[in-house]
Amino acid sequence: MGSGPHTGSWRTETPAIHVSDAIHVNATWHELLLVCWRQSPTLAALDDVHEATRRLLVAHPEGVGVLGIAQSGMPMIGAAERRRAADLLKDFGKKMRCLASVIEGEGFWAGTTRSVMTAITLMARPPCPTRIFSTVSDAAGWMAPSLGAPATSALSIERAVVAMRRQADSSPPA
Repeated sequence: MGSGPHTGSWRTETPAIHVSDAIHVNATWHELLLVCWRQSPTLAALDDVHEATRRLLVAHPEGVGVLGIAQSGMPMIGAAERRRAADLLKDFGKKMRCLASVIEGEGFWAGTTRSVMTAITLMARPPCPTRIFSTVSDAAGWMAPSLGAPATSALSIERAVVAMRRQADSSPPA
């Protein structure tokens, strides 16, 4: 598990970071779960995301959005971790307004990863609108119309991601 909740509430103008460790940063901002993967997901980190999603749905039973960001150069996710991520989607997918995955980076690795993820998504037929992107900006533009105010602005979502990263980078990972 990660370092646990930092100060902040579930309803603030800046994201509330709940876990920041060497593997990932997990934060909430209004009805949006933000997850930035620093390294390939572990089962424990996916359990953190599962719990954060559950708590967010308690606060927002009308539905939530999830924005996952894989930092450039992150290794591919393992088979056991893919199954756990699929379980997360099965458990909460119908309550998700949208799910965006951003694979950051350029070149062969990032492009191939985005293509593979897109193919998997098409075959899996997720229970909520799901798309793969190369930038947070593109993902935010797609997500914003599906979310409630103030997350209805793509710029606001982008700013929330920048704020989450800034907060996470200012305190050392657990």
